[in-house]
Amino acid sequence: MPYNISDATYKIAKQIGVEIFPADKEDKKLEVYDAKTGIFLFYVGDSRYYDYHMYLEDEKKGIVPEGTAERKKILYHIRHKNDIEISRKSYIGAKLLW
Repeated sequence: MPYNISDATYKIAKQIGVEIFPADKEDKKLEVYDAKTGIFLFYVGDSRYYDYHMYLEDEKKGIVPEGTAERKKILYHIRHKNDIEISRKSYIGAKLLW
């Protein structure tokens, strides 16, 4: 089943100059393209794991307690701080999914 891209994620993609589509690879969430050239850049997001937007949806449905998404986001950024700072792929993935 393809990843359900939130409106917020589309908005973020536009702000950072990329276009996104559900990934055609089963184990990935998004395909990322350069917005100006249309050239494929990379895949981001492991389909086996939750991201910020998925946690937000579960909060709205009452599946997880309020504040779970923010807590998970903070922990993600702590865990991946070095990756996000040095890798364009990690930076864009973090922006889009966290």
